[in-house]
Amino acid sequence: MPVEFSVLFYTPNIIKLLLEGYQPLPELHFHLEESNALQALTQVIHNRKGSDVAVVGDTWLRGFYEMNALRPFSTSEVNRMGGAKAFLPQAWEMTHMPEDPNVWSIPWMVGTRNVFFHRNLLEKSGIVAETAFDTAEHFEETLARLRSAGITHPYGMDLVGVDLVHQATAWLRGEGGDIMAEDGAQVFIDQPQSKVGLEKFFRLLQYIAPEARGDWLLRFITPEAHRDWWSMFLRGEIAVGVSGSWFWNHIRANLPAEQYNRIGVATPPGVPFFGSNHLVIWNHARQIERALDLVRYLTSAAAYNKLPVDTPGNTEFPARLEILDAPPFTTDPNYQAIRATIEKSRGFRNWHLGSMVEDRLTQSFYAIAQEVIDHPNNEIRPILDQQLDPLAKHLNRILGSLG
Repeated sequence: MPVEFSVLFYTPNIIKLLLEGYQPLPELHFHLEESNALQALTQVIHNRKGSDVAVVGDTWLRGFYEMNALRPFSTSEVNRMGGAKAFLPQAWEMTHMPEDPNVWSIPWMVGTRNVFFHRNLLEKSGIVAETAFDTAEHFEETLARLRSAGITHPYGMDLVGVDLVHQATAWLRGEGGDIMAEDGAQVFIDQPQSKVGLEKFFRLLQYIAPEARGDWLLRFITPEAHRDWWSMFLRGEIAVGVSGSWFWNHIRANLPAEQYNRIGVATPPGVPFFGSNHLVIWNHARQIERALDLVRYLTSAAAYNKLPVDTPGNTEFPARLEILDAPPFTTDPNYQAIRATIEKSRGFRNWHLGSMVEDRLTQSFYAIAQEVIDHPNNEIRPILDQQLDPLAKHLNRILGSLG
């Protein structure tokens, strides 16, 4: 009986490259869950049939854990994969629950949020790249100076789905705020420090051209949703953009070397969002040894080395430290910048109801962004108060009832 592997977020050519040379390949079936992936995986769990191994976003792990859908990895199984020390600490933190030390997943791929900029456009505007984005104030000042230099809409940003929340997290944390308390018992979005950061973040929307927003109300993250501002950035019509670290690979795949060498990568102000995809084995899996063998292989240096980080279509970076601590992350300035951002970034923990909080925040942040865009002359702070105060009260009431 073949091992069934559910794959999210990755194209067939990427998976085929990773599995090239994998000996049990004839006995492996993989399914690409391209849309409504969470719904598809939930269906697998309810039916207790389908995939044995799956790729799962880190913020989904808690929900699957509470559904009793995950098979834990034993200490010996983890050690055969190199142990916790082999993986990026932020990613490993998501393998267990705050109240449960068992390992429920193995980190596979990671990503963060970076600033991408055209060096020549900053230079022409007299802007020093090294300090252009190191604080929220410098970031806005940079965009204002670019506009004054003749770039009408100098900024682009991923606005689709939960991206809006993930982008805003860096600015929010940069002012001492956060999404939730460390123990997940309370949301902090209504706190003064959080609002200061969010006000600075949403103020940047004034620098985004309407045609660069794409289908920004689309709730699912797809490459097509970002195509407008991504294309404008590649053409040099947008000077600065904030996107996932994977955008650098998109740039390299779509520009000749003499052009992409003029693009720089920097860390956003504050503490950027960190995300990771994990490999899990479902509780209903029957091919346990084969499933473990697949997870061991996919998280090995041998597998990662079949997929160079700059492979076109590759969207994230290995969670394994020996890959992150080797070229190009130690030799290429832009990959070094991405590696430094990963080191600085921090994700959301495996909070109870964390996915619900993230979903509610996505809806609220959309409403804020819409209001800011529709009424650019209005003060942002009252909009934040109107949206976030009742939401925080509602969420804290729910979280408090669980204590």
